[in-house]
Amino acid sequence: MDKLRAIKFFCGVVEAKSFVAAAHNLDVPPSVLSKAIAGLERDIDFRLFNRTTRRVSLTDNGANYYERCKRLVVELEEAEVVTRDHDARPVGKLLAGLHPAVNRTVMTRIRHFFAAYPTIQVETTLSSTIATLIEDKLDVLITVGNPADSNYARQKIGTGRFILVASPEYLRSRGEPHQPSDLVEHQIVISARRDAPSYARWKLTKGSLSETVFITPRAVSRESVHLHDACLGGAGISRVLDFSVRDHLKRGDLKPVLADWALGTAPVNALYPSRKNIPAKARAFVNFVRGVVRDGAP
Repeated sequence: MDKLRAIKFFCGVVEAKSFVAAAHNLDVPPSVLSKAIAGLERDIDFRLFNRTTRRVSLTDNGANYYERCKRLVVELEEAEVVTRDHDARPVGKLLAGLHPAVNRTVMTRIRHFFAAYPTIQVETTLSSTIATLIEDKLDVLITVGNPADSNYARQKIGTGRFILVASPEYLRSRGEPHQPSDLVEHQIVISARRDAPSYARWKLTKGSLSETVFITPRAVSRESVHLHDACLGGAGISRVLDFSVRDHLKRGDLKPVLADWALGTAPVNALYPSRKNIPAKARAFVNFVRGVVRDGAP
């Protein structure tokens, strides 16, 4: 039995969720595919799939085996391309999770990553939850803030500074706040997790001065993805990370509010499912995101 070929077939079935679909993708007869999987199961002495007439699903042993086999197949594909092309270009499909605060900025510049790495295919998912790193089998997850779970490899790639912004139209109609206490008279739009309270508690500092304001917002964005749109549309004032609105500030679509007051910072981290064997494609993507967060460069 060609075990490596059988392992590739096995990964193909898992990803296609069907023997028939996998056979089509791999361009082999279904009978050849089934025979290879059966031979692999005999060789490793445990079942990979629970089979019924309507669906196939991984056994617990099969799921664990797939995680290791997939890394093997990806590394083999990278080695083949590097050897064939005589260079060290990262290659393959990259599965990346992006925090909502990072997503918009990264995606508006993703064309530069494509130009630099034409052999990488990118598939992103919007996520601020560490669990998706394993559940969605991601190569890397870009997060904001310090994750409570330290079981994963973590690399700090930047720091974001919180600022207040609003559209020029909103500020013309409502006036600009001159001190933190003025914020309670304004419409505030915030982002918050589903398990977080529906109010804003912002601590602002300026030199030796410190002031904390409690605000009931007009709108709460639970996924953060529409926070920028609400601000741009004149809905009110929002607290955002500076790199996420850098382009809007340059164009004048948004204006800073209480710019001489500081609201703190948050680290931007890259999380990997394993401390070992980080794929070259993941390292390349993280370096790209680092430049975007740091100064907006592609």
